Amino acid sequence: MEGTGKYGMGGDGKTLLMDRLDENLRYHAETVDHLDIGSIYYLQALAGLHYYLKTEHGFSAAEVKALLYFEDPLEAVFHCKEENTHAGRFPICELLVEIDAYGRFRKMPESPQLEKRHRELGRRLKQNLDAYKGQLHTWDREELIDKARLIGAALEAYDFMEDGYQPRMEEVEFLLQFEEPLRLLQAYWAYDTVSAGEGMIRALMGERAASLEQESLPASLKEKLQKAAQEAKARTGPEKGAHGQEAR
Repeated sequence: MEGTGKYGMGGDGKTLLMDRLDENLRYHAETVDHLDIGSIYYLQALAGLHYYLKTEHGFSAAEVKALLYFEDPLEAVFHCKEENTHAGRFPICELLVEIDAYGRFRKMPESPQLEKRHRELGRRLKQNLDAYKGQLHTWDREELIDKARLIGAALEAYDFMEDGYQPRMEEVEFLLQFEEPLRLLQAYWAYDTVSAGEGMIRALMGERAASLEQESLPASLKEKLQKAAQEAKARTGPEKGAHGQEAR
């Protein structure tokens, strides 16, 4: 008899897994890098595996439960298949442990709404990256050299958000306010190496809040604050060399 639990490991659990596999494949199809042949081949392999899992593989209750742990079970099963050393067998539960899938792949967020919004953010970041890469093709050699740091920052920030970022609802919602969240992350990654990474979005949120608070101040008070900041900067000017690294 199949067990039940958080995801309902009977028929409901398998239905949920099938829906998740469909969503995974759609996501990879939408975010594939059409300029990278390797990415296209990867999508083709995922599509073949998806068909096998949906039409041929006989899932056990344990496999359903194990795969629902992951945000992208299709990706997890793909690597199980690629690294399978069991001749004539495809023991998914054993393979997940053997390939350290629980440490390599993202856990399913507790909130289904968070998963939905996180995927939406992923799509938008991919659109931003594709548009940015398209711009690069229009730049001449001098522009590419001049903006090498920013180009690298865009790629690094995107890779972090794709592979290293652990989503939090308030951070995801903050980034979804912007049409081009990648530009925001790119600027921070290029010029604020202290906050780049896990603290990056929190720092951005803090600066945004401070900016909005500043804008809400009466004009006369803003002028006084700006004047005071200028005077303070003038007074500390000679010491800038000694303390410049601390100023932000």
